[in-house]
Amino acid sequence: MTGFIRRLFGSKPKDNAQPPQQFVQRGEYFLDPNEAKTYGNYEYMKKSFAIRHTFPKTKSREALETVVEVSSDKMVKRNLSGGSQAAAKPESKLDSRPISQPAPRRRSSDTGMDIFRNMARDIKK
Repeated sequence: MTGFIRRLFGSKPKDNAQPPQQFVQRGEYFLDPNEAKTYGNYEYMKKSFAIRHTFPKTKSREALETVVEVSSDKMVKRNLSGGSQAAAKPESKLDSRPISQPAPRRRSSDTGMDIFRNMARDIKK
């Protein structure tokens, strides 16, 4: 019975077993310049992808759609009419003063937690 199982699972007698071969590195290994710059496929990273965002129609305006082409080194926004404009276009400044934000209002404290706060203070003492 053991001979059948040995033949079935392919175990070899120990005297016929071959020793494992050692890996020998031959020569030096260098990456080509594009692979050395990045951790992956350089051409895939340069490829641009189009991302389309659509927004529903509202009372004040009709439906809005924006298309953005993104790659690893640039981003281009496209209008609905098909024209393109660079995303790095400098915006015109009408007023150089910084817009001051009003300070957020502080919430009023809740007295419902006072009992627990007092107990916590007593534990610390």
